[in-house]
Amino acid sequence: MTLRWKRWAAIVAAVLAVYALAGFVVVPWVAKSQIATFGNEKLKRRLDVADVRFNPFTLRAEIAGLKLAEANGTPLAGIGRMDVNMQWRSLLGAWRFDEIRVSDPALNLFIAPDGRFNFAELAQALSTDEPSQPKSRELPGIVIEQLVVERGRVDVTDKQAGYA
Repeated sequence: MTLRWKRWAAIVAAVLAVYALAGFVVVPWVAKSQIATFGNEKLKRRLDVADVRFNPFTLRAEIAGLKLAEANGTPLAGIGRMDVNMQWRSLLGAWRFDEIRVSDPALNLFIAPDGRFNFAELAQALSTDEPSQPKSRELPGIVIEQLVVERGRVDVTDKQAGYA
């Protein structure tokens, strides 16, 4: 090999190493911190995640132990594990997913004695977040080839008068 080819091979190897480092280490770290920030700032609730993994070569993300709770710690929702397989052609247009698999999702629906519904309050926190901004561009289309939800649970507690 000539020196020129060795130099190009070293550059390609360095670019791949940086891409791998960013994908395997930086993306999960940023995602984990942004999930907590979103919960605190936007939802006004606790949003925790146990583990985030991302493979930049296959575009596969794994999220484990996602839990949404009221500020006082009362659980609202959770996901045991979520696997997302994105297609490479998503980078060129519509977001395309081979599969999204959600395992052990849980919802805790609660109606207070005064009739307040916990998820209505959550939706209100999202909608009153900030004044509507003009759209800078439209969202891309989303195509999900396969959606799997397994072992889900919904608990409903109604404390309204006459239903306790």
